[in-house]
Amino acid sequence: MLQRFLNWITDNSVRFYVIAASVTLLGTILAYLSIEPAPDNHIVISAGREDGAYYQYAQQYAKSLAVEGVELEVLASNGSLENLQRLRDPGSDVDLAFVQGGVSEASDAKTLASLASLYYEPLWFFYLMEVADEIDNLAIMEGRRLAIGGEGSGTQAIVSKLLAENGLAVTAQATLPIGGSDAADALIGGRIEGAFFVASPTSPTLQRLFTQSNVRLMSFERAGAYAMRYRFLSQVQLPHGALDLKRDIPHQDIKMVATTANLVARKTLHPALVDLLLATTTRVHGQGGMFERRSQFPSQDYVDLPISEEAERYLSHGPSFLERYLPFWAATLIDRFKVMLVPFLVLFVPLFKILPTFFIWRIRSSIFRWYRELARVERQADKGSREARQAAIARLDEIDAVLRAMQVPVAFSQDLYTLRHHVDILRVKICRTDG
Repeated sequence: MLQRFLNWITDNSVRFYVIAASVTLLGTILAYLSIEPAPDNHIVISAGREDGAYYQYAQQYAKSLAVEGVELEVLASNGSLENLQRLRDPGSDVDLAFVQGGVSEASDAKTLASLASLYYEPLWFFYLMEVADEIDNLAIMEGRRLAIGGEGSGTQAIVSKLLAENGLAVTAQATLPIGGSDAADALIGGRIEGAFFVASPTSPTLQRLFTQSNVRLMSFERAGAYAMRYRFLSQVQLPHGALDLKRDIPHQDIKMVATTANLVARKTLHPALVDLLLATTTRVHGQGGMFERRSQFPSQDYVDLPISEEAERYLSHGPSFLERYLPFWAATLIDRFKVMLVPFLVLFVPLFKILPTFFIWRIRSSIFRWYRELARVERQADKGSREARQAAIARLDEIDAVLRAMQVPVAFSQDLYTLRHHVDILRVKICRTDG
């Protein structure tokens, strides 16, 4: 059976290349089974309140990702704490979320990773003018009713820490778990005497408060101390008149503390989607803002959780060559299937270099092996008996018949005809001896 197979593959050189291609195909199939699956074209982000910056930015992401064929489902939430809880919940469909700096825990690093910090989120504290003309210290607000952010919000988590640092108790009597427009309404209406917000300066809620004659924005004169004590806080400054030069808002330089908005994802998020998301955040946040320099964000600084390897590579070196010049689907496809080059380089190329040599050796060996048979026949004839010589001639006839039926490439015809000529020479020699 083996001999028949060897004879078959020597019939034509093309068959050698068929064998090589088959081996390469087998290696390619095995490589295909080991490649990473394609990224999902549907991911879910937990954002924030529908009137907040997180939700609005998520909507911008969704529009940008839709161009690349990826659907981003945006879920509203109460804020960072609820977003974190959704990411922690293994039964949740949430893939990534906005998380305010300073609210995650060390244990979250087991399943979650930061993709980037996106922009500063200043902490704004507005108070009623009737409390005091100028306030630069939160301790002065002892005994006052304060809005500290809604339940599940990052605002509440940070404000609770700062109040505790100033010796102010977070109690149901002294603090209200409300934020956004509800907190602004309560402050303007005099039902509370101070309210904390973590929001963009362009927030409609803040814009409304800036115009209220009975409300003032506090300057955190000890902002540097807060930033020193909490690594997730930074000191920023709102220049005099930065919000409205005509109305002189604010009426002085305002020192502020700021955390950052972080994009956090489950570690199971596909690496290709990490690159695509960071490209999107670069387009949205890379131009900078009132507190951010151009190209300062997205950044691998100011994050609570360790940054993912893919995100660190992207933020350090930018998009890959394929991502720069190809659509997302094409770059992802090529990147996934580049592993298929391995069987080509390891199997296909060497085989095609080796096969011609093997082909030559196999064809010539199929011819030259008959010389061993001719030597055996010659020894048989040399025994001297007439019967031995007749048997030898009969065997030579059989060999000649086989050689006449043998098909070899034209390049090897000379070797075949030389062998047949030697068969004739031996036949003549034996006949003369017998004659």
